[in-house]
Amino acid sequence: MMGSVVLSILIIWIPVPEYLLTKVDISSLPTNTKDELNYKNLLQKQLSWCNSLKNKSIILNNARRLYYRITEGEPHQSLKTRCCDFTTLEKQCLNYCKINKIPQCALIK
Repeated sequence: MMGSVVLSILIIWIPVPEYLLTKVDISSLPTNTKDELNYKNLLQKQLSWCNSLKNKSIILNNARRLYYRITEGEPHQSLKTRCCDFTTLEKQCLNYCKINKIPQCALIK
C-alpha cells in the first residue's frame, strides 16, 4: 500500500532548476485558524514520514526505478499515460536555463 502511495506522488515529479526551489519552514506557518493548524500538522506528519530513514530509502528507490522505466525501459501503457514525460521536461528545463542564462543549471538524478 505505501509503495503505491509513493508511486502516486512520484508520477507528478517535474524537473526544476535548484535556484527556483524555496525551502519552507513549517514551524513558521500560521496557525490562526483550525484549517491552518490542521494543514501545518499534516505537513509536519508528511515530512516526518518522508524523512524517516526507511521511507526515504523507499522513496528514492521508487523514484529511480520509475524514472528508468519511463525514460529507458518499456513501461506499461497505463503507467506511461499517467506519468510525466521526464525526458521532454528535462530538455525544457535545460532550455529554460539556457534562455535565462542560468549558470550551473543541472538536473539532479
